[in-house]
Amino acid sequence: MLCLLAAFLCFCLGKPVVISNVQPRRDTTGEIMDIHDGNTLLVDGTYFYYGAQYGSCMEPKGPNGCADFGIGNCGFQTDHNVSLFTSSDLGVWTRQPLVFEFKKHPVPGVMFCPKVIYNKPTKMYVLWYNWLPSQTGSFSKSYYGVALSATPYGPFKVSNINITLGYVNIGDFNLFQDDDGTGYLIYTAHIQGFPVTHQMSVEQLAPDFQSSTGLKHSSGFFGDSFVEAPAYFKRGSDYFAVFGQCCCYCGSGSPVTYYRASHPLGPYTKGSLVTDGSIHAQQTNILPYQSANGVQYLWQGDRWQSSPDGEKGHDFSYFGAMEFDSAGNPKTLSWENSFTLDMP
Repeated sequence: MLCLLAAFLCFCLGKPVVISNVQPRRDTTGEIMDIHDGNTLLVDGTYFYYGAQYGSCMEPKGPNGCADFGIGNCGFQTDHNVSLFTSSDLGVWTRQPLVFEFKKHPVPGVMFCPKVIYNKPTKMYVLWYNWLPSQTGSFSKSYYGVALSATPYGPFKVSNINITLGYVNIGDFNLFQDDDGTGYLIYTAHIQGFPVTHQMSVEQLAPDFQSSTGLKHSSGFFGDSFVEAPAYFKRGSDYFAVFGQCCCYCGSGSPVTYYRASHPLGPYTKGSLVTDGSIHAQQTNILPYQSANGVQYLWQGDRWQSSPDGEKGHDFSYFGAMEFDSAGNPKTLSWENSFTLDMP
């Protein structure tokens, strides 16, 4: 009876998991996790954390990580891969084999911003990534690619590198799946060569999530311009697009603002800041996670130029537990050295 009571109390109170933002995130072997600008999925009680592996190149000297922009330089090398780490509690992470090696890509280039989403009808895990062909060396010639896997552990195999979108000249993006299974893409376009650059929009994906429906199902551009690194989530019946000012591998980070709508394609109403200037990180994802108190939301960002040894792959990440006001709007996050998640 005492054992049953203890188990009941543990279940009700949950498991406290301390998250640090002042130490590099490490896996179960003690190695620093080289994982950036990705996303996290919850699959059958396990969190799958996907992200770009940048390797042991040294950060360039200058005001930001793009001070030495160019194919082959740090942050723009052609050997980026997609890492995977798994966890049951968002605190202890186990390294898994690489799920996508870009050296095997049909066209050589630089890979950024990998995101994974599950397609229930096809029973496939779908990886989208932003890639820059080696021969161009210009962000005005970047593309999205898609790779597939029958399991969340990969490996992912390329299925489409010629994706047509509603807008051209594309950059950062993220993926979202609604409760009815419909997939959406939020992305930046008009990176160079336009009077107004870096504009944000949302498009509905094709049923197999391997392409977009383009302007046929699009929000059109909305919100501020010169923005990137979007995240997207749904809470209750409301949809939230979250993004901030451009910040090319910058150590200062970029505060982000939310835009709220009653439909994924808008119209959107601009809200207030989700993160303030005290968090020197660039947003990469917002994760709905299962806590002891139900579904909560975790903000995830990259702390560029934070690596103690100068290796880009060792740059820190920042996690923040989101809270909401009585109207359902996100409260502004400020820097926390550490905090505790109440996990089931």
